[in-house]
Amino acid sequence: MNEVENCNKSGFSNLTPTSKKMKKLGLGILFTLCIYTVSLAQQNKTSVVTKKIETYLTEFEKAGFAGTVLVELNGEKVISKGYGYRNTELKEKNTPNTIFDIGSLTKQFTATAILKLEMQGKLSTSDTLTKYFQNVPVDKSTITIHDLLRHQSGLQSNVGDDYDPISETKFLDTLMKSPLQSKVGSEFSYSNIGYSLLALIIEKVSGQNYEQYLYENLWKPSGMESTGYSRPNFDADLIAVGYGKNNMVWGKPTEKKWNGKAPYLHLLGNGGILSTSEDMFRWHKSLMSENILSKEAKKNYTTHQSEIMRMTILFMPTAGMFPELKEILIVFGIMAPTTFFTQTLCDLLMKRQR
Repeated sequence: MNEVENCNKSGFSNLTPTSKKMKKLGLGILFTLCIYTVSLAQQNKTSVVTKKIETYLTEFEKAGFAGTVLVELNGEKVISKGYGYRNTELKEKNTPNTIFDIGSLTKQFTATAILKLEMQGKLSTSDTLTKYFQNVPVDKSTITIHDLLRHQSGLQSNVGDDYDPISETKFLDTLMKSPLQSKVGSEFSYSNIGYSLLALIIEKVSGQNYEQYLYENLWKPSGMESTGYSRPNFDADLIAVGYGKNNMVWGKPTEKKWNGKAPYLHLLGNGGILSTSEDMFRWHKSLMSENILSKEAKKNYTTHQSEIMRMTILFMPTAGMFPELKEILIVFGIMAPTTFFTQTLCDLLMKRQR
């Protein structure tokens, strides 16, 4: 009886050491081939979907879409490209390095910085405004950091235009005298100035200016060297030009009136941060890990930021567009006068899929 017959009739127990090794080797090769086959099938599926997305984006570009797009499929970055022009007049094309004003997406950095300070034991989200500011009127004395984070403070959205010059004293005086839109903590009411207050709290508690604290505690640990107001010393040629209705030139955010190296308080902490799609992808990766926030803090982050993320989410989970994918991540930037159109591309893709 040969060894193969032995194996078939009596199992592994009758194999010689050499035969056992060969059997294990055969199983190992078979297992490797199975993995390779599955991996190849996944790669083929990813390739097909990637081409489908690229076709859509090319069509959108022809229709006038201009911006940068980064797509991750099932954990793999498959697209990182620019479409259209960052400067139409000079015919300068968008690239993954194009710098965009990310608008209200700035708020997620402000919220994360607050929670980071809470992790560091320097504040509590249950603290009220009276702990950080003087002359807080009675109607605003119960507003907590938690209320500001969730847009439930009752504060109105703005007390001036984004780039209007204003001192801190004047800003606080105007804000404190402004009427509440609703009872504190009772309902959602989007407030930009609430996030400006959070920026001031970050500065008071940390002893650093807003941008420096965010860089040292959020952006640098995430490898984000192309994000900020002015600290990165941006190449002005890479900053996207904004356009309004009828292609009216709005210009670049860095050409507007700023309070030195950052916007005035009408915008500080609630908008105006500049970044790239690649840097925002790095931010996503950091948030998915415990690089910046602990598990507990991230639970608080999703609680505090639930309303904000519905309105200004950048990383769109769009699996509904491509049911065969477990996960698809799209990061993109479009420059506009006052809005970072985070939903434009995903909305278009969803319509196209139907």
